Amino acid sequence: ASPQAGMQVYRVDTDRIEKYNGSSWGKPDGAVVTSTTSSTSSFYAANTGLLDAPAITGDGVSMFKITAVWGSLTGTVANDGFDIGIMDNTTSTVLQLLRVWIDTRGNAGGCVVVTNVPSAGSHVYRLAGSRATGSGTAVMNAGTTRPIKIIVEQIT
Repeated sequence: ASPQAGMQVYRVDTDRIEKYNGSSWGKPDGAVVTSTTSSTSSFYAANTGLLDAPAITGDGVSMFKITAVWGSLTGTVANDGFDIGIMDNTTSTVLQLLRVWIDTRGNAGGCVVVTNVPSAGSHVYRLAGSRATGSGTAVMNAGTTRPIKIIVEQIT
């Protein structure tokens, strides 16, 4: 059986999101994938920018899905809480947050997903982090097999 037209998948072997158009797989309309294999610097301050996507142009009607993915998060103090989120850096608006608690063994990867209808004009979506509780700092770790990514897709 063939996949349903419009189905999207993330292919690990090509490091890309692909969309099925009814007869073949290809690049989704409006998808922009930004990734880095470099770990971030230590962070704790509010809304510290970890990775920015290229600017998109909003029209006040079209909806975008923004997905941030990371391999692991480590910290200097066990049981500290860090908020990892997606923000519209153009308007300094936090769109979605996920609290991650630092474990002495290190934390596995994670992701945050949000949809947004940006106002007319240019917008830059940002993967951001900040310490919510405790006294330590954190590092979002990356490498060639587990890069940090922010994916922006126009879905309507």
